[in-house]
Amino acid sequence: MMDILFTIVTAALSSGMLVWVSQEWISARLRSSIQHEYDKQMETLKADLSRQATFQATAYASFAEGQKAAMERKLKAVDYVWSSLIDFRRKLPAILGFVDLLAVDEYKKAKDDPTFVDLFEDLSEDKIINLSPWDIEDVRPYVGEYLWSLIFVYRAVFLRTTLLLFMGRTDVRKMEWYKDEGIQKLLDASLSKDEMAAFDKQQFGKILWVQRQLEGKILSALHKIISGEDFISPSIEQLQRIQNVIATVKVEAGYDPLNKKHKVSA
Repeated sequence: MMDILFTIVTAALSSGMLVWVSQEWISARLRSSIQHEYDKQMETLKADLSRQATFQATAYASFAEGQKAAMERKLKAVDYVWSSLIDFRRKLPAILGFVDLLAVDEYKKAKDDPTFVDLFEDLSEDKIINLSPWDIEDVRPYVGEYLWSLIFVYRAVFLRTTLLLFMGRTDVRKMEWYKDEGIQKLLDASLSKDEMAAFDKQQFGKILWVQRQLEGKILSALHKIISGEDFISPSIEQLQRIQNVIATVKVEAGYDPLNKKHKVSA
């Protein structure tokens, strides 16, 4: 009887041990399989992340190189614009400085002044128009429409003023250059209402006053380009107004300093 019981107990224990061993073996196999799958997925993820990082680094390097090249072009454009402005200002006839010493009510009398006559001795309309070969069309994409428009206005105002004074030798009405419709339109589009009011009040130095105002706006735009700031005109409406006036002045006054075509209306 004892042998039978021993056999039963032994068999039961053996059976339990086999079950436990089986469970442990299955559990180990599952853990191994899960770990293997996890490791496989991690390797795949690492490879994907590595490729993505490489792509992003390449894209960033390409973008940075493009930005660097664009900035270099912008800085060259800024240098060209300002150096051309200085050259243009330097070549403006001395007659502008002479007239700027007069009060506005003395303009009409100036045409008979010997100094006034002498200062125009070597000038002609063609010489005035060709004072400076300032063509910014090539740099226009890098300086923007607003700055391009300001430069156009700057040149147009001073060349037209010089031409009007030149014609004032025989037509005294031209001596009052600041009343010219074309110049009024150009300044009104480029300056604020307060600035235009200040311009109208100037009795001395009107030409220098305009020069400082326009150069200040040009410098402000150039500084924003140099600093890398996004820059647009003070308003889209102002930019459109300036460009509309430029087009109008070209047609009505027959004057386009960038293309060196002119015909000052009577």
